[in-house]
Amino acid sequence: FRLPPEKIVRLDHPSYDGAYPVGLDRALARAQLGLSSGEICLLFFGLIREYKGVGRLLDAFATIAGQDARLRLDVVGRVDPPHTEEFVERLQHSPQVRAHLGFVPNDLVQRYLLAADIAVLPFERALNSGSLALAATFGLPRAPSRTSGGRGTAGSSGGRVRRATAACAARAGRPRVEPFPPGDTASLAEALWRARTSLTRPEAREDARAYAAERDPDTISPRLAREVLGIEP
Repeated sequence: FRLPPEKIVRLDHPSYDGAYPVGLDRALARAQLGLSSGEICLLFFGLIREYKGVGRLLDAFATIAGQDARLRLDVVGRVDPPHTEEFVERLQHSPQVRAHLGFVPNDLVQRYLLAADIAVLPFERALNSGSLALAATFGLPRAPSRTSGGRGTAGSSGGRVRRATAACAARAGRPRVEPFPPGDTASLAEALWRARTSLTRPEAREDARAYAAERDPDTISPRLAREVLGIEP
């Protein structure tokens, strides 16, 4: 089905600034989750569905966890079918993997996003990524898959993010994200291994916050009203 180009409008996915309560600081959030100052916490946050690649993430993490005892993987969210009890048991298999399964109330979202060091988005496919925008809102550096559906939004993990990553690296000598091709366990493991140094610097968190600030809802929403609805806010 061909969409007429004149009817297509591209807008960034807005950040979630103001959508969730924030009353904790990072140190307190980590203490509540039992994370020491030296541990590196990788986070998958959100509804756990098959296309989101959590099983592949577990495989990739297993290949690197033994090489760095500081690594932790938190899998947080409600599990949807067709994931089975066998999948849930996999989450309990490694002492370096912790599962927090079930719906996360709005006031507890901050705990996981503030405590983590790196958000991992191993999606096999996506249209746009609210998870990427949410992570950036909390200043969390990201390791996203390069999903082909991401080409339609700069807020996704697709081609425009790859270009942004290259530009950022060239400009500041550091990556904003550590992307990897979807469906490739080895590449995901390599990205996570790189991220433990490249994305755990203070500058990486600053980059994430800047990314979110550029996509503030108060900036994106008027554009949506103007370009799609023809309303001048």
